[in-house]
Amino acid sequence: MPNTNWLWFRVFANLGLKKNGGKFSQDRIDNDIKHLDSFYRGDGWSNDGLEGIHRLTRCRNGLLLREFAIQFLQLLYAKLADNEDPERAVEFKKRTQIAALDLVHHYDNEDKAIPYGGSIGYRFATISF
Repeated sequence: MPNTNWLWFRVFANLGLKKNGGKFSQDRIDNDIKHLDSFYRGDGWSNDGLEGIHRLTRCRNGLLLREFAIQFLQLLYAKLADNEDPERAVEFKKRTQIAALDLVHHYDNEDKAIPYGGSIGYRFATISF
């Protein structure tokens, strides 16, 4: 699996299996989340990879698509794992609140956003935020 935000998909697959009585790997969840946390660069934002790797995808208006999706994924994790990982859930919510101070500029006065991005995943993340 690429060493990028794609690790989130494995986390969510394992969480889904866990919540539905399937075979899952708690070690994989813990290790992937710990590794994803190493992408954090401060001020609410994460890279899409290790420190020093800057895979920023920008649209013509400057929105950081991957990082925007990461905010959504962190909130989704906080919702799904709130009871099992409350400290990290609080931290992910806090990071998103900080990043929202930047993201607010991508919405109009009626909270409408343009669905940016080349994939439906990024468009969903933008609109869902």
